[in-house]
This record gives sequence, structure tokens and C-alpha cells, in this order.
Amino acid sequence: MKTPYLLITFDFPTNLWIIALLILVMLLICTIVLLFSKLFKLQDEVEKNISHRKNKNSANIVPISQNVNLTEINERLKNLEIRFTTKPEVARITPPAPPDAEKKYEFNLTVPQKPLVEEFYMSTPNLGGYFEIEQKTDVFRPTISLYKFRVDVKDSSKAYFEFFSDESGIKDALSNPKRYIEPVCYEENDAFNGAKKIVIQQEGIAIKNGDKWMVDKNHKAKIKYQ
Repeated sequence: MKTPYLLITFDFPTNLWIIALLILVMLLICTIVLLFSKLFKLQDEVEKNISHRKNKNSANIVPISQNVNLTEINERLKNLEIRFTTKPEVARITPPAPPDAEKKYEFNLTVPQKPLVEEFYMSTPNLGGYFEIEQKTDVFRPTISLYKFRVDVKDSSKAYFEFFSDESGIKDALSNPKRYIEPVCYEENDAFNGAKKIVIQQEGIAIKNGDKWMVDKNHKAKIKYQ
């Protein structure tokens, strides 16, 4: 009787994939075991550090007495907070009023009026260098009035005068300057044919003497023919 033989056959490609799979599973298991071992070690170190810190902090903490009133402590803390956050009030000192502060001063703000200037008009001067006061008129008279007077506001016996007339009066003066001009005026130029104006260069000064206005010889009016 022949002994039976167990015939085992291997499919080479299939067996190779099975072996590779087994190797991968073993490597995965080893990796997991190593990770868990490292994790356990790390956990132990963390627990040791935490316990060490707790022990260190507990040594520095002063235990609170049971008799301490927490409400009173909170009130004190609030008072301190208010004291440091509130701005200090600046004391305002009011200076004493000067002795004359209650006195009332009155000021006159009215503008003084300008003094009225007295003006009048004269006609032909006398050859002696003066004007008869009877010639005086307060208004200008055409052709007749030849000179305008302005009384000094500080001295009523003093007046400033100038040649002042209309076209007819100017023609009369130009036609006969020795009669109308030269007795009371200095001539900067000679009268000439064709002249139509008598221009005042400077006012003259006359002094009242009785019934006459005497012209100061050193202060005759100055004119110029144009």
C-alpha cells in the first residue's frame, strides 16, 4: 500500500503579495506600539511638570484666614480705584478786588464839534494895502467880490485871504492888476495878453485894525497869471 503524499502548490505572484501585506501589517503594528509608548512617556512628563508647578506655587501662596472679611477688602479696592482714577480738583483762588474796583468812572465820549470858521468876502483893495471893513459881505457877490477871507479860529483879529472871484472879476483884475492885485498880492509873473486865470500860490495874512483889515507887507498873497 502506497503512502499518500500531500501535494502543496504555490502560485508565486499571489504568495508575494501576501508576504508584502503581512510585512506592512507588522510594521504598522510596531509603529503604533512605539507611538503609544512615546505618548505615555510624554503624558508622564506633563503630569510631573504640573505637579511640580502646583507644589511650587502653593509654597508661595499665603493661606487666607477665615476671619478675613472679603466684602471689606472689595470696598477698599473700589475706594483705591476711585482715588486713582478721579482727577484732583485744582483750587481756584480768586484774587482780591482792587480798592477802587467798586468806583464808577464816567467818560465823556462826545466828540467836540469843530469850531465854526468865519468867512467873508471883500471887493477892491485900497492902494495903501488894506480893505475897508464896510466892504465886508457874508455872501459872495458876482463881479463885485474879489477876495475871500478866513478868520483865524484862535485869533479873531487875524485872517487869511486869497483872490477869489468869478469870470467878470478875473477879467477886471487882469485888465488893471495895479488897482486890483498889486496892493495886496505878490505876482510871480507879469500879466500877459491871453491870460485867463489868476492862480493862488499862497494865502496872505491881514490884521484887523479898527475899521480896516491891514495886509501884512511881509505876508501878501502870492498869485500867478495863467
